[in-house]
Amino acid sequence: MAKNGQHDAYAVLKLADYRLFISFRFFTTIAFQMQGLIVGWQMYELTHDVLALGFIGLAEALPFMAVALYSGHVADRYNRKRIIGLFSLLFLCGTILLLGFSFERVRTMLALGVFPIYLVVSMTGIARAFIYPSTIALMAQIVPRDLYANASTWNSTIWQMRQSPALRWEG
Repeated sequence: MAKNGQHDAYAVLKLADYRLFISFRFFTTIAFQMQGLIVGWQMYELTHDVLALGFIGLAEALPFMAVALYSGHVADRYNRKRIIGLFSLLFLCGTILLLGFSFERVRTMLALGVFPIYLVVSMTGIARAFIYPSTIALMAQIVPRDLYANASTWNSTIWQMRQSPALRWEG
């Protein structure tokens, strides 16, 4: 790994499994951010109430926190790839439901108000609660110990990119 006292910053990217892993992290981070922005925008368009926007965060955070300890336990005990796949599918189903609410907005919203949106956001909060510890545990499983610091740096970089002003979609 070291040449003349220097470290190869791209060493972990030579591992095919890690490249797949970091690509997954990159795209799920973007998906989570996009869904948050779109749901917030849609909720404000429907209600014109800033309190309704705050309830979106609450609808996602409460289920996330309620299952956080259990999801970590599940990630330690069971196949992490299956957990990630299952709960990514749950997140995708939630996203499709939200898209359906957009197309059927008038009928759904007249019948039930914005409650279905909060319900689906809660479902995606649970999905995220299982995805996060499973992906972190999976990284430790696919990266050799001597490359773990390098992998952690790349993983952190992908996560922090969501904070970059150049990558924000807010107006």
